[in-house]
Amino acid sequence: MVAFYIKLVIFIGIGCYSIYNVRFPSYFYVKPGDGLNLRSEANINSTRLTTIKKGEEVSVTDNSLEETQLNGLKGKWLKVKFNSQEGFIFSAYLDEETGTWKFIWKNKLYLFGCIVFLFGFLSTIKSENKRREDLEKAAEREEYIKDIARAKEKILQDYAKKYGEAVAEAIRRKEPKIGMNQGMIEFMFPVPDKINVTENADVKIEEYCYDPYVYRNQTLHKRRFIFENGILKEYKIEE
Repeated sequence: MVAFYIKLVIFIGIGCYSIYNVRFPSYFYVKPGDGLNLRSEANINSTRLTTIKKGEEVSVTDNSLEETQLNGLKGKWLKVKFNSQEGFIFSAYLDEETGTWKFIWKNKLYLFGCIVFLFGFLSTIKSENKRREDLEKAAEREEYIKDIARAKEKILQDYAKKYGEAVAEAIRRKEPKIGMNQGMIEFMFPVPDKINVTENADVKIEEYCYDPYVYRNQTLHKRRFIFENGILKEYKIEE
């Protein structure tokens, strides 16, 4: 359970960091051959921060200013980021480039983080659900085994009341005794193989064979039971 929460925190952290840093800017390139000045304010008289060469890329961080005209050209002042500096450039002097591949390339690290988050989060939830299902199944199996054990113990208690504690203890230890009925034997050794039946008007003799010990498909020894009218008359172990 602790590992589950640790993984969850890690993947959620990766996801939050990646999603927070993904940007959807438009990318622009400087057109004039002699470069373009990056201004501190959205006007031509403000301080020149630096000169950006032709073909250099800038990313727009704010384009909310109204359209205007500068040197006969129509456009708007854009707040852009160039390297580590932020300032303003007039849009008419820029070429814009957008597109899916551009977005993917510029955000590849953060998009990869989003993918790691998605698959990691889903796989963590799936593995936790599988762990819980396994625990539930194990608990069900354990309860089923307990139910069987309780049912067997109830039968043994009934045998003890009806036939005595010694008989019940022999059945518990799987020690067949002459005189036991067929139900007792089948309680100790379920589903034996019937190999012979002899029946006349008064007597019904049934012979069963049970192979409890098998190693590498080789039976080490066989238990043979012969019942007369449902009562164990003969019992022997055959090597």
